[in-house]
Amino acid sequence: MGEMVDQADSTNEGRKLDVPRECADRRPDEARMNVVAVVVTYNRLRLLKEALHAVRAQTAPIGKIVVVDNDSTDGTREWLSSQAGLEVIRQANLGGAGGFETGMKRAFDSGADWIWVMDDDVAARPDALEIMLRYAPFSQCIMPSRFYSDGVPCKWGYVYDLKRRGIVFGTRAGDQDESKEYTTVNTCCFEGMLVARDIVSRIGFPDKRFFIAGDDTVYGLQASRHTNVIVVRDAVLIRAKTSADSRKVSPMFAYYYFRNFHLMEKYYGQLSGGKRYGLTCRMRYLREIPLYLLRSLRYNKRNFWDVARAIGAGVIDSMRRLEGRSFR
Repeated sequence: MGEMVDQADSTNEGRKLDVPRECADRRPDEARMNVVAVVVTYNRLRLLKEALHAVRAQTAPIGKIVVVDNDSTDGTREWLSSQAGLEVIRQANLGGAGGFETGMKRAFDSGADWIWVMDDDVAARPDALEIMLRYAPFSQCIMPSRFYSDGVPCKWGYVYDLKRRGIVFGTRAGDQDESKEYTTVNTCCFEGMLVARDIVSRIGFPDKRFFIAGDDTVYGLQASRHTNVIVVRDAVLIRAKTSADSRKVSPMFAYYYFRNFHLMEKYYGQLSGGKRYGLTCRMRYLREIPLYLLRSLRYNKRNFWDVARAIGAGVIDSMRRLEGRSFR
């Protein structure tokens, strides 16, 4: 392993890893890396086919492909039954968080050295896994770069300040220096995360209580306590959505985003020595409500009242400490 980055305060913006210069050009020792891919799906059969085609087309070998079907009803079950070379797990709809928990457990129990996770709406370029594995000597949690289907970079919360419950580095213009091979981060995204067995053994599996929204953020925060977490520029995944689609507010996502505030607070307590969110953070949480409503008005006005009701229910259900699948 290379130099460990101290990210205990979750605000390490500018520090770079001491990366061996030869890593970008070296080929991974594939014989010593048993990679298990985990794909979680729910009612998106067309996209699932594209995602699995991309996984099967990787230039680096994959030992096993695990597909977790969250009780799809669109023909996914029947199609998966006809496919060879897949290990399929069918379960009740536990959301992305529950799906990744199940899939990563299966991969871990099967002896995976590395676990590569993704949703069903992304497609990895053929060399994505091979490129990420080149960085295995000094990082045990590696993210690819993601782009929308119209070619726009998909910016996300590269560095997250759990104390303030906000992104301090990642979604702002210029945060990812494209001239660099990698960017140091402290969060993960389950659309393409490649994580080593050692990290999973230390921090466990994704928390299914989230259902969606925030589960990968806290997983990355935990991983960053044990390894350098990086985003690799040249390892690329393409999302099915366009950049315009990403601006629209889903009522379900809005609900879980606000409902999961109490779960984020629990992790803040665990990672900061038992503290709870302060008044400033709680006020920031409430200030996000009008921002979400304005975004809904601007980009998907027809769903405005659905989004408004979902946010209200999410805030109430956060105070009720609800977990798992609770969106109605």
